[in-house]
Amino acid sequence: YWPEETSVDMCSSVEKHNIRPDITFFLASLGSGGIGKMRIHLLRELIKKGFKVDLALGDTSGPYLSQLDPNVSLFKIGSSHALIGIIPFSLYLLRRRPKVVICEKLRVNVLAHRARIMTRSNCRIFASIHGVLTHKLEHEGLPQHKKQKKYQLIRKWYPRNDGFIAVSKGIADDLNKHFNIPMSKMHVVHNPVLTPEVLEKGKENAYHPWLNPKTIPIILSVGRLVEQKGYECLIHSFGKVRQVIDCRLIILGEGAKREDLESLVNKLGLQGHVSMPGFIQNPYPFMRLSDVFVLSSKWEGFGNVIVEAMAFGTPIVATDCPAGPREILQGGKLGKLVPVEDPFSMAQAIIDTLKSPPDPGPLMEAAKKYTAKNCAENYLHALGLNAP
Repeated sequence: YWPEETSVDMCSSVEKHNIRPDITFFLASLGSGGIGKMRIHLLRELIKKGFKVDLALGDTSGPYLSQLDPNVSLFKIGSSHALIGIIPFSLYLLRRRPKVVICEKLRVNVLAHRARIMTRSNCRIFASIHGVLTHKLEHEGLPQHKKQKKYQLIRKWYPRNDGFIAVSKGIADDLNKHFNIPMSKMHVVHNPVLTPEVLEKGKENAYHPWLNPKTIPIILSVGRLVEQKGYECLIHSFGKVRQVIDCRLIILGEGAKREDLESLVNKLGLQGHVSMPGFIQNPYPFMRLSDVFVLSSKWEGFGNVIVEAMAFGTPIVATDCPAGPREILQGGKLGKLVPVEDPFSMAQAIIDTLKSPPDPGPLMEAAKKYTAKNCAENYLHALGLNAP
């Protein structure tokens, strides 16, 4: 059994697939959230710089695969389970012999190490960390036995990584403080949020009746409808804002909490004032046309949507959650930071922003540092790779 080689546009060049890849990204899946989108941006930029890149996935489904650069070789491993996936990923390593493997998720990292041992591969392994690890383990409802198992795996396998790529300084500090990962192995590389395509897509129409034309202020949030995003707090705070300012709320995204959130909207009598149209392929016109962008998360690893909204000069209100918003907003200089799960503070911050919007210039300028080009260059520096 060989890992299945596949592609959105099936590979047209035999030569391409006989070349040893410089970098392999090994993921459970691309998913439908911000991480998948950032990966697409990063892979495209690495290809533009002349690097040979493989993408190995446990699951090859998701809305972003159609956007994958055709020069990326895509391999379906079939499983990202730390035991079940050992044989197929070991065969992948024997066949492709990548120089560097970048993993996401603990189980994928463990699987990569086990396969490296089995094949005696000389590839270097880096862990890409997108969330505050202690928060994930202690505050996301894991059963005690699963939590202990994860701690055991981290203690055993994380020291074997050749390096760590953290998307924010808060994540790096957490790894150093709570898991004794030396700072010499740590590289903070912000996400590749801003691309020319983002700004170009922002010029398109936002197909929503509240924006065509816009008659009253619009509050916007973008993210999966899950516990992490804290949308209950946002809806409660929106109800308080409406007592002062006539406005509407749009939440873009899909997820398991939809029914609960719709019930809350009805309970608060906000029908007709809150819209949740689901996952939108192009959210950028919504960001450009909105009056305030709100991130209400209980925790984050970075907060890509904050940077995206800043790129269009849209004012920001964000929870001061671990980790990312405070770093992006420069301690509150570029937007209002409010306590997590505090609808009163959030409502007041939204009201203040609507009444006195900040100058969009500094927001747009600050967003420019989070480009795919900068991210790719920082990745290559962290991996110790020179231009081919």
